[in-house]
Amino acid sequence: MRKTRTLVLFFILLALSSCSPLSRPEEKDSEVKKLVRVEETNKFQNLNGFKAEKGKFYFSGILEKKLGFFSLDLNNGKLEKEDWDIAEFDLYVPLENQESIIVNFDGELLHRKEGKDRKIDEDISGEYSPNILLSPDRQMLLYTKGPREKAALYRYDIIREEKKLIKDIISDEAFYTFHYTTLWSNAAGYFIYNNEEIYDDKGVFYSNISATSSKWSPKDDYIAYIQEPRNKEAANIQIGDWKSSIGEAFHIFELRTKETKALFSSGEGFIDPVDSIQWSKDGTRVAISEGRIIMTANRELEEIQYKKVLLHDIENNKQYVIDDMPYNHYQFIFNSILYGNNFGVREPMEIINYEEAVRNSYESPVMLNSNDLFVIDYGESGYFVNGRSLMQITPNGEVTTFLRLPWKIDEMYIDDTTGQLIMINDAMELYLLKL
Repeated sequence: MRKTRTLVLFFILLALSSCSPLSRPEEKDSEVKKLVRVEETNKFQNLNGFKAEKGKFYFSGILEKKLGFFSLDLNNGKLEKEDWDIAEFDLYVPLENQESIIVNFDGELLHRKEGKDRKIDEDISGEYSPNILLSPDRQMLLYTKGPREKAALYRYDIIREEKKLIKDIISDEAFYTFHYTTLWSNAAGYFIYNNEEIYDDKGVFYSNISATSSKWSPKDDYIAYIQEPRNKEAANIQIGDWKSSIGEAFHIFELRTKETKALFSSGEGFIDPVDSIQWSKDGTRVAISEGRIIMTANRELEEIQYKKVLLHDIENNKQYVIDDMPYNHYQFIFNSILYGNNFGVREPMEIINYEEAVRNSYESPVMLNSNDLFVIDYGESGYFVNGRSLMQITPNGEVTTFLRLPWKIDEMYIDDTTGQLIMINDAMELYLLKL
């Protein structure tokens, strides 16, 4: 099972007009870094970031007692209202240039463009939120139509305004677990339905796997997955309100050849409650965490006592076992460096160079945003926050203090186009920092 991070429904506020620099007094003049205050965001309430891309920062906030969605141009400081009163919808998914995908409380699926709403479909529902998946390139939608007992799966081309029926009836379980088991690939060329069937972006069946949990590689050339056990009944497990199975093997499926390769097996078994499967950013290395699975008498997951991370280097056909990894969350920073921490617990974060067998611990890691949970990468460096210190890490594992922060940070984002960090502090003030 994978926790979805694709439907973040409410977003960020921000603005910019006047700026007040706050520099590091302890640094040499030639190396001074400036925090630039975005004063105009003071008029918003409940400032929440959404994302930064292509020179803009998108956010939501309450203004004039209404929840709106806004963008800040990081080049010229221009603030724009992307949409307004978005709390009146069951689901709001922004596209760009003041476009959005909306599901209203009547179950209608709408495409909003230039202030006008075009109806795509109706009778849209889901278990907790409407079953809508936007592709990473924001050109395609997957959605279910109808109630759980007789729902159909559709794909919709936003650019061409074309709708296609993929499956006229999906299972109750596929409806209930839609956001976990139906997944767009990262380049949006394919999608997996229910951890089983692979389709191209036109909705044409391509191949299949048999997985309890799966994750696309960054370049869409592989799918890493936990192989479904032969005896599902004997291996069943209840994870919260989700039914799954304990797998014994970890595989990768190569899209080009349609071949499957077994990487690891485990007597403990594999499950994926919180992103146990991870890819390196270049897609050459893949890993899965392993630990003791503890269940109640009713086969409900009680806890996982994590022990190690099993890692496979695809290019060199080399494997690593990273022991002493008692963490419920880990991610790649660079190919040879991981971080691990216990998500949701105030405990240190450990950064591990597993090729050099070097480990360093940081006492007060800060969660940055829903995509880059603890470390943001830009160029040849990674950035994370430890307490009130902005830290920089290089590919060889060298960590230095980049900037001492004068306040606690609440959120942080990076815009690759302008090379700026966007920070929201604990007082809901917004600052920019040019790297």
